[in-house]
Amino acid sequence: TGDWHTGLKLALHETGAVYEQSVATTREQIFRLWDRVLRLHEIQSSGINFTKLHIICLGDLIEGDDMRPSQHRQIEDVMTVQTIQAYDLFSWLCRQALQLFDEVEVEMVGGNHDRTGRNKGNAGLAELDYADTMAWLIGEFTSRKFDDEPRIKIRNWHTFFGYKLVAQQRVIFEHGSSIKWNANSYGG
Repeated sequence: TGDWHTGLKLALHETGAVYEQSVATTREQIFRLWDRVLRLHEIQSSGINFTKLHIICLGDLIEGDDMRPSQHRQIEDVMTVQTIQAYDLFSWLCRQALQLFDEVEVEMVGGNHDRTGRNKGNAGLAELDYADTMAWLIGEFTSRKFDDEPRIKIRNWHTFFGYKLVAQQRVIFEHGSSIKWNANSYGG
């Protein structure tokens, strides 16, 4: 999951009547995402018993408020409030996952809308460090929230990409919704 852009405010007429976006829209999308996970689990559990869910979060959980001078006109609230809203949604998603799966593994990378300042920095992400994003902060808060829950592991990457094994396949992921399966990519 990723590119939630929690806090982005766009009216239907601003997108040529294609879509609208708001915190309420983001909330609805996350609830719908979880509903689809439930449905898939119901279908698959009749033949296969999945015990672990991998949540790979590819950044841009918030819209930010300082990437460009005009951005403040397209947000519902400042980025600190957006971060709390996205954290609430993300921790809700993790709690739901723990009710359905024996284990949950979360991978979190930052995005360009998550960064804390306007300068592009390294690869257009963090200015001072890869942890200089609100996605990193959301990952850290989520990790601390579930500190006493051994069934969830949260890896908060200090890069804009990461990798892991899923079903004996090496998965390489990066901000921007790119996921590679055993392919030549970053670190691959």
